[in-house]
Amino acid sequence: MAICEACHQQKLVGGVAAPRLAGQKYDYLVESMRRFAEGQRKNSPEMSGIMQAISASDREAMARYISGPLTRARRNLTCVAKRRYTAMPKSVDPARPAQAGLKVFALRD
Repeated sequence: MAICEACHQQKLVGGVAAPRLAGQKYDYLVESMRRFAEGQRKNSPEMSGIMQAISASDREAMARYISGPLTRARRNLTCVAKRRYTAMPKSVDPARPAQAGLKVFALRD
């Protein structure tokens, strides 16, 4: 996975050079890697070369690993958010960003 982090950043969170991979769905990752390997996606010659050098079963294992941890973390965060947070009202006062039209959450007592 170190070769992936060279472009997709540490923990595969993405950045300027390459998009986020962490937490993407398994099917999307497998399909994207397959399309790079078969030359159907041409937006990154580096990715095509890397994916061509990796077997289909190894690409599937990579997708399984990449899609797992953040997906679980998101699920846990969503559960916590539903239990403990509530939306604050909006206003137009830019000095108070929590109420300046931004969707902000606060802990319930």
